[in-house]
Amino acid sequence: MGALQWPESFRNILRTPQHLMVFLNYLDADGLEAIDVSMSYQQMLDKLWERNVNSTRKRELIRTLTNRLTENEALWAPRSAFDDYQTEIAQLESDEVLKTEQLRIGFSHQTLLEHARARLFVQQQLSLSDFIIQRQDAIFVRPTAWHVLKYLREADPATYESEIQILFKQELRIHIRYLLIDFIGQQASPTEIEISLFAMKLSQNSDRNRILTAIRGNSNWFEAFKTTHFPPLMQLPVENSWAMLGVISMAWSFAKEDCLSLIENHWIGNPEKDRLSANAFQDLEEWDVRSEKLFITVIQRSEDSRLWWFQRIVERTIDEQPDLAIRILKAAIFREYENSSGVNPFDSGEPWYELPKIAEAAPTEFLIAFWDWSVAILSQFEKDTHSSLIRRYPETLIYFSDLREHERPLYSALEKAVELTA
Repeated sequence: MGALQWPESFRNILRTPQHLMVFLNYLDADGLEAIDVSMSYQQMLDKLWERNVNSTRKRELIRTLTNRLTENEALWAPRSAFDDYQTEIAQLESDEVLKTEQLRIGFSHQTLLEHARARLFVQQQLSLSDFIIQRQDAIFVRPTAWHVLKYLREADPATYESEIQILFKQELRIHIRYLLIDFIGQQASPTEIEISLFAMKLSQNSDRNRILTAIRGNSNWFEAFKTTHFPPLMQLPVENSWAMLGVISMAWSFAKEDCLSLIENHWIGNPEKDRLSANAFQDLEEWDVRSEKLFITVIQRSEDSRLWWFQRIVERTIDEQPDLAIRILKAAIFREYENSSGVNPFDSGEPWYELPKIAEAAPTEFLIAFWDWSVAILSQFEKDTHSSLIRRYPETLIYFSDLREHERPLYSALEKAVELTA
């Protein structure tokens, strides 16, 4: 199997330089045939330990060094404290597990120290929750907590679940709470315990937004809460609903119909949440009749004088779905005109500066959508205007000024569409 056929999860691991180095060491020792592409980084490190920390004295050295660095919250220890292990130090330095610098000794990379520390917690049955509670202000408590949690979750799931339940019941400092939330939220396949812990927190105000941020883009977390917790969260006042916007925006690719149902059932019915709906649709890639209808509903209710948020969607869909793009464009321009208190829309400049490109991409659809409306508007506002276009198209009611595209883009767009379809 070539590298391009490896699972994306495995390739993501190897995109970190330190992870790649460990993998290459593993490859050098065991050969291409021995590659297990389902391995996690923790499993790769355990393989490295099995191969290189392979004697009683080496294991004693690693445990003693790890204990000392943990107690002193340091990355280095005096080399003289390990004079009895000179042979083992030389071997482990050659294997790139340890390194020495002048009079001190440490691990060749901090992730190796954290892995050694995680193994130490398992081997000596140390309590991670006690360690964290007692050392919340310690320098290395965060990386230690993260790596030990990661190791426990793979190596000892029962202990892991016991520890996180204890930690979630504590009054921890905010940086520790957020670390726990971020760690659990990144799990691609959350356990029942993890889901229940987050479900409890989502019912409270304090860490709700952090949890919603942590689970964005994760299909299994979305599935866990889409019918139970997301609906009441989307019904909260606008100022408390913004975190759900990120959840919806990053779920279109794997839960489009669920996202549409959530918006339809819990936001569209409340005009105060139209800005949330409009922003959520900015990240939708695959449009259909249902999504178009919902988005146009938001447009037609808007009181904004400038509906900037529709243009990105039109530009994204104009090539593949010109009819849909022009319908959205039409709804937005008509609504802006309604909100403008009778200002001539053909005098607008910068707000619609991309219109000529849009008309060029779908000239027929553009003319069908805007011709009658343009005739009516120009007959009202510019019936006495002299222009070049009236001389070119004398049978029409349209009068175009000889201005540059960015100054009057709606003129330029309509002229472009006429030229391309004439």
